Amino acid sequence: MGCITPSLPSHDIPRHHRESLAPLKVSKPFYWTAETASSKAYFLGTIHLGVDAEELPDKIWADLQSSHLIFTEAKTEGSATTQKLLTLPSGQTIENYLNPEAIGELKRRYGNANFNQLRHFKPWGLYTGLLRAEIPTAHPIDREVEKRGTKLGIQLAYFETLELQTELLDKWFTPKEIEEALKHIDEDKKQLVEAIKAYRSGDELSVQRLALDAPKTLKSPEEKQRFFDEFLLQRNKRWMVKILECLREKGKICFFAVGVGHFYGKSGLIDLLKKENIPLARWSEYQDDFIEKLGK
Repeated sequence: MGCITPSLPSHDIPRHHRESLAPLKVSKPFYWTAETASSKAYFLGTIHLGVDAEELPDKIWADLQSSHLIFTEAKTEGSATTQKLLTLPSGQTIENYLNPEAIGELKRRYGNANFNQLRHFKPWGLYTGLLRAEIPTAHPIDREVEKRGTKLGIQLAYFETLELQTELLDKWFTPKEIEEALKHIDEDKKQLVEAIKAYRSGDELSVQRLALDAPKTLKSPEEKQRFFDEFLLQRNKRWMVKILECLREKGKICFFAVGVGHFYGKSGLIDLLKKENIPLARWSEYQDDFIEKLGK
């Protein structure tokens, strides 16, 4: 569920559930540049939690500052609709949707006081809220891109709406799926921590493997293919329309920031851009250091 934006408000989680991940500098980010005869673009593959925006190299923020237009997946800052989209129908609580075992697990992890405040949220919201709370992130990358762009007065645009993202989550992460997911949430958290470490180290193969791993609750190959088709492939193809519009505008510098999983695999953004004869060049801090040394 890491490729989707909506999330619960932050709540204190009992300390023994929290994952400690010391901040590091990301020296080889999932960051690419693309140039056409008329324009230039920057592409930042993000991870939605676990890595602080301050860990990214300064070059990324300098490139963002020089851009004319910033695209992110969906609006995250100051959205009045977020809580509404996460909330169950009026008069209903989570006990109407999940079995007693799942309710007990949520209470144990959130603590009774927090759980009582969150009983009106959807099952998938409570599940993703646990992952976010147990792996705290002070400055999530996607939100920081939007925040800095706003502060700099750069035009912001979005590939899709939170409503569309919520529809996908409602469809694929049903109460039954969440009941099953809660049984192995520690395994999911362990995999998420592995993804965070791979992202920080720039390990492309591991990030591809983890990002393109279907939810464990999906059993058949057909189900998994439908999931990827809706969660990644169809969205990527819709996004490409806006990406190409930006790249074809003379003199335009665009900055795109979306989940790193959208870049890989068949019909990933790297593949789709290559088909348009727009290759991406991945940037590395070591490359800049080498160029600087050559110039001395």
